[in-house]
Amino acid sequence: MKYRSLFGLLIFFTIVFQAQSQGAETSLERGFEIAPAENFILHSDEIDQDFGISITLPKDFSPDNSYPLIVFTDANQNYLSTSLSETNTDGLQELTQTLLANGAIPKVVLVGIGYPARNYRVRDLTPVQIPNQPKDMSGGAHKFAIFIETEVKPFIYSKVQIDRMNETYLGHSHGGLFGAYVLFNKPELFDNYVLSSPSFWYGRSLNGNGEGTSFSFEEQYRRNNTDMAKSVFISMGSEEGGTMAWDAKRMHDRLESRNYKSLRLGWMLFEGESHMSVVRPAFAEGLSFIFEGR
Repeated sequence: MKYRSLFGLLIFFTIVFQAQSQGAETSLERGFEIAPAENFILHSDEIDQDFGISITLPKDFSPDNSYPLIVFTDANQNYLSTSLSETNTDGLQELTQTLLANGAIPKVVLVGIGYPARNYRVRDLTPVQIPNQPKDMSGGAHKFAIFIETEVKPFIYSKVQIDRMNETYLGHSHGGLFGAYVLFNKPELFDNYVLSSPSFWYGRSLNGNGEGTSFSFEEQYRRNNTDMAKSVFISMGSEEGGTMAWDAKRMHDRLESRNYKSLRLGWMLFEGESHMSVVRPAFAEGLSFIFEGR
């Protein structure tokens, strides 16, 4: 594993490094520039590719303290940066500051994973490869999870003290799909999971029963485990409709029916919200649920 921090600007007492990839492709729709954050290029030996890693510290950060960790994927997407789509008013950094000010969450270290060049989110966030597609187009969730475990987390731990009993994954759409894959196949990677509008329909055409692959992974987990000592929050927007909304509620109900003694499970349907407009309220409610009572 190799990393390189490129250049920094001092903005309101926060060091900001804007990562640039050497010889990077120009197909990235949104540059990897997340402020205020310290941004790095991290080369993955597991995937043999450069990734963008943003680390946002609490405003009064102290190196002597340990902090809960929130890791989010899709760090290039507008709804997770400070350059926002029309449907959202706050970036994720501002959202966590608002939740902190309201007493909903503690001070946290916020880490985003993105792409300095070509965006491979579909490859990295989907659990199985779709037939007749190139290998770099889908089915990379297993390798991506290993990358987070063996390269991203050690990189974070080398820079800041983390409360390793309080690590949260935050994902939307395919990011929620990836979170479910990790929950059922590598649950020890995180303690808490916020799954916003997860793409549980993914892989439906591959299963004879018509279910997405996430349901197969859940069934496999159930056969091999008697408990799930996690906090999990699943949500959807009412305007998303169709298979996506149905599958999300069905996954919640299935987990609820398992009666896992140690599972904290939350669900919310956000009235009037679409696939994009739901992100901010879903993340706000999800994080508030995760940190409730902690």
